[in-house]
Amino acid sequence: EPMRLRAEGRPVTLQSGLNEVEMPEGPWPGSEYGPLVSIHYELVFTLEFASDPTLHWIHPLKVSSGDTPHQVPNPIIDSGRLESSVAPDSEHES
Repeated sequence: EPMRLRAEGRPVTLQSGLNEVEMPEGPWPGSEYGPLVSIHYELVFTLEFASDPTLHWIHPLKVSSGDTPHQVPNPIIDSGRLESSVAPDSEHES
């Protein structure tokens, strides 16, 4: 399995109409899938309910790299799995 690099953008509270999200900080390339490194982008929607556990909905994105080479000087190596990065709630601990 290729190494996964991880970075997060800033959370955005959705409003009615068109919403924009910023790219994570740094010189990230577009989507890449290779034998050594895999870089992909996802929109993670977190739905919070007053009486129920939080629900996460993940939507993958394909991002163009453009025409210039990219370099990630300080990568964060992580499995990239949402469930590894979000603390479980007290009722549904793993």
